[in-house]
Amino acid sequence: MIVMAWRSLRARWTSAVASVVAVLLGSALSAAALIVGQSVEHVASEGALSTWNLRGADFVVKLSDEVRTTSGLALRLPEQPRLKPSQLDKLRSARGVRSVTGEIPFPAYVVGVGGKLVGDARHRSWGHPWSTALAEPFTLAEGREPRADDEVVLSRIDGKRVGDTVTIMTASGEQRVRVSGIGSWQGNEHEHALFFTASAAARTGGDPIMALLRVDPGTSAEHIREVLPEAVVLQGEAKSKALVLDPGQAELASGAGTFLGAISLLALTIAVFVIASTLSVSVMRRRRELALLRTVGASPGRVRVLVLGEAAFLGLAAGAVGGAVGVGLADLALGFFVAQGMLPGHIGIVVGVEPYVVGAGVAVVAAVAAGVLPAWRAARVPPGEAMRTADVQPAAPPRRRLVWGAVNLVFAAGCLISGVVVGNAGGTMATRSAPVLMFLAAPSLLLAAVLFGHKIVSGVLVVLSPLRGKVFSAYFGDREIRGDLKRSVGVATPLTLMVAFACLILFQDAATSEAKSRAYDQRLTADFVVSGVEHLGLPGSVVEQVRRTPGVRAASATVSTGLLPLDGDAPRTVVDALGVDPAAMPLMFDLPARSGDWKDFDGDSIAVSQAIAQDYQWQAGQRVSFLLPDGTPRGARVAVVYESGSVAFASMMIARDVVRPHLVEPLDSGIYVRTDAPGALTGLNVFSRSDHLADVARQSSGDNWILYAVVAVIAGYAGIAAITVLTGSAASRRRGFVLLRLAGARTAHVLGAVGYEVAVTVITGVLTGSAVAAVVLAGYGYALTGDVWLPFPPGPYLVVCAAAVVVGVLGGLLPARIAVRTTVRDQPWR
Repeated sequence: MIVMAWRSLRARWTSAVASVVAVLLGSALSAAALIVGQSVEHVASEGALSTWNLRGADFVVKLSDEVRTTSGLALRLPEQPRLKPSQLDKLRSARGVRSVTGEIPFPAYVVGVGGKLVGDARHRSWGHPWSTALAEPFTLAEGREPRADDEVVLSRIDGKRVGDTVTIMTASGEQRVRVSGIGSWQGNEHEHALFFTASAAARTGGDPIMALLRVDPGTSAEHIREVLPEAVVLQGEAKSKALVLDPGQAELASGAGTFLGAISLLALTIAVFVIASTLSVSVMRRRRELALLRTVGASPGRVRVLVLGEAAFLGLAAGAVGGAVGVGLADLALGFFVAQGMLPGHIGIVVGVEPYVVGAGVAVVAAVAAGVLPAWRAARVPPGEAMRTADVQPAAPPRRRLVWGAVNLVFAAGCLISGVVVGNAGGTMATRSAPVLMFLAAPSLLLAAVLFGHKIVSGVLVVLSPLRGKVFSAYFGDREIRGDLKRSVGVATPLTLMVAFACLILFQDAATSEAKSRAYDQRLTADFVVSGVEHLGLPGSVVEQVRRTPGVRAASATVSTGLLPLDGDAPRTVVDALGVDPAAMPLMFDLPARSGDWKDFDGDSIAVSQAIAQDYQWQAGQRVSFLLPDGTPRGARVAVVYESGSVAFASMMIARDVVRPHLVEPLDSGIYVRTDAPGALTGLNVFSRSDHLADVARQSSGDNWILYAVVAVIAGYAGIAAITVLTGSAASRRRGFVLLRLAGARTAHVLGAVGYEVAVTVITGVLTGSAVAAVVLAGYGYALTGDVWLPFPPGPYLVVCAAAVVVGVLGGLLPARIAVRTTVRDQPWR
């Protein structure tokens, strides 16, 4: 029977093209998504996110940047802990240690012509002690090492010469230094590096985040741990993983590949749905062939083996090719992400066994699963009834189909209701869980839409029923659809997926941005905002300059970070926090106090959101404990519990002067100003309140092109699958077109009937997909803001609908037109 399945495929290879294309693209998309995720994980685990090899050091010693949560899991700190002078002394006293130097990175930018900085948000510029350059090593091409605190060694790419005097911007302000040397190192293309004396680096950057050790031969890591048990000692290739300074790369290295993981899961889901739908339509078009087999004596088991064998052949062949195509797609995707700054430029593609296995597995499993139900039905038809029922569809879908559809609807409703209840409960976990519960309803709603597809198509036909008595094409098209509802449902499924996922991906980001913009607009009361060039941040000295400006009533600099509230002796998670100037903060933001008073907020206290207070049972006036970003324990009094809202402005607030020394990059993110004389703020990058809100909106939507790319790939795949299904459907109906022409129908009548069917299919797909997305996004918007609203921007939504129409025309009308012309041309009576 397997041989027969293979021969059957060879005999009708043209009609199997749609199935092959759907399976191949689905397999390639799944494999590509997994390869990209695998490449990112490999780069993070192998330390390639760091541009520092530190080959000149025998050991690299640092403190662990992980703490144990209340549940016993490891939690990475927002910042690398610093080594205290006493710990450095212990390292120097260890057996076999010849020298110990500290690595003290700090933001340092060369100020160019017109105040432009050498470096940007994608390529940070860092200052280091000269000892780190020696450990790299750094090739000194001109001049010498820095010997005084006002000297610096630059990279060749900075465009300076030995002896030049340059202005350097650091977190403490600007300073004039002389270039003592020029050179290069292997990380030039990924990071700007400036090298200072050890004393200058310590004065600007504070305590070191790691120590570079040179030791005598035979000295082991155990000798180091004897004097400093809490140390993490790295040697060999592990040293290249130690120093990751770029925040984006550090986030990626700490497991922030969630975006790529979500895309992988989305690709797998789409592939399974589309492959199953495409092959189901393909099998249903072969009812006559299967009926003939039953008539000539084929047993039910043989029919099932034939159908499933063909599906397995398709899955294996297309899955194998799809895996190879997926490698090419993954390479293109990685290049795209690197070009847009999402990934480091030195990332390379890593191909393992898993993507091939999963890609081929998706193809085979989906193909076989798609053929199970049609094969079972065909096999159950008695031989005497086979020919009579070959072209007759059941009047109504099986009852179990409706039952399973109802089950999925109930599950989706439960997710939506749970999301609303959890969102109203308050607390940070509730705030995070509510949107997740909302989106969990999407797969169930889509599956319910597929199971209720007969009812939905029938409902669309009822709405369009007035056309049946007026237009022949509508009358004939209506009869064709009602005679084969399964085919119409199968064709509408990819369109439904295309519209639903396109709306969910695009408008989820729009909903988040809109909710944050609303909340920020309601809370911001500052008149003006001063920001840094290229959004890199501002030195701490600028806020003092602003405060001294005539007409300025108040100014507050802010720095974003993360704190770890303690539940007993351990934290639960990292919460977002804002370092502010306590005295001026109430004048910049309207955050109603639920308990306590903003007047009591000072350097020895903190302010917490209502959600945090509820999570940890904190109250105003209570003494609480938490960890600073680098893991330093601290206690403080809760001065204010403020109303956080559904979209929290910040979970905690702390004095900026307290938190800055514990940050590797302590530049202020912005300065909020209350003033009646904005013209006095000359020489600064000043935004009015309205311009600042517009700038924030632009930044929050600045990565929309990434979402557009994802939609183009994911929804585009569904669209291509819909075209292949429609094309296969039109090609398989050539015999029907011949009969219509023999009966006297004109070409316009035939194309009109096909156009009516395409219109019904497109309307069904657009309405069903839009309804699924609308329900989920309305719940998501409610979880964010507490109000019921639909985040559907009209422009992008119309583009999605237009894309569905184009898919219907390309996949339905165009192949039908070609089929009709070919059929008519081949007839002697034309």
